[in-house]
Amino acid sequence: MTGIRRLLCAALGLLQIVACGSPDSGDLPAERPARVVVHGSIPESELQPILEEYRKQTGMEVLYVSGSAESLIDGIVGKKRVPSADLFIGGSADALWHAAEEGVFRPSRSEALPSAVPAPLRDPEWSWYALGTRATSIYYHPPSVDPSELSSFEALALPDWRGRLCLSSSAVGDNRSLIASLIARHGERSAELTVRGWIANLANGVYPNDRKLLGSIAAGVCAVGIASPDWLPGDGQEAGDTLGIFRPSVAAAVHVNIVGGGVTRHAENPEGALKLLEWLATGSGSKLFIEGTGTTPPSAWAALSDSMISVSKLGYLYQDAIDLAVRAHYP
Repeated sequence: MTGIRRLLCAALGLLQIVACGSPDSGDLPAERPARVVVHGSIPESELQPILEEYRKQTGMEVLYVSGSAESLIDGIVGKKRVPSADLFIGGSADALWHAAEEGVFRPSRSEALPSAVPAPLRDPEWSWYALGTRATSIYYHPPSVDPSELSSFEALALPDWRGRLCLSSSAVGDNRSLIASLIARHGERSAELTVRGWIANLANGVYPNDRKLLGSIAAGVCAVGIASPDWLPGDGQEAGDTLGIFRPSVAAAVHVNIVGGGVTRHAENPEGALKLLEWLATGSGSKLFIEGTGTTPPSAWAALSDSMISVSKLGYLYQDAIDLAVRAHYP
């Protein structure tokens, strides 16, 4: 029995060396940091370089899964995608509203985020935060329009603009959000009269997106239009004599849409996701995000935050905006 015990002890000693390492074997490689999985409806070409810079700065691996907001939200809620999302980034307010309604997010309190994102541009229940903004503006053809003629979105419904106005489709999220803003400010009846006035003033059928709309304005097909793009003719520059931009004053109701994100309810790495969200909203990370997505920092609207309608409030009116567009025959 003594021989057997010696063999057992030797075997146990060998197991200890394999499992724990011998004193002379040196330390085992440190465990790699957990990755953060991001699902987003922003094009990969825009967001991936930003996430790669985050990896370089922090050592945290980030996997980006891009797709349409609807398919990503469906996958997150139904746990249909592998790997599952830690952070969801939506390219528009309606994507964030829809995600929140479907239960995508968990509340994420942070000291850094409220100071970087004014209250109207974040969810009051801490589910999502704006990372970039797009101001809806009036674009015009300078040879055809004197900017002194322009004042507000509502004024474009007046008969003065008959046959001169062009719009992109009401299916464009920013347009639905603008209609929701009209409802919030003026009530549903007045908002519908405005939209009906727009339709009566159309110079052409509605365009599928802002890119085609702005191209037509620059070409002189339309005198004026409403858009909130991250693209302009001329490689992103204002196209001189062919395209002008008029931004309504605060009194005429500035309208802002957002790109934003939040930590998901089923996140496997919620701490890592929150740190990434904070990085994207502040400092060098915010600068990279703004430049990469062609948006404006949420902090740029801080001085106007008291007069702005909460983006979250507009979410509750989103379906009303869709219904109004149908009644007003706005395709």
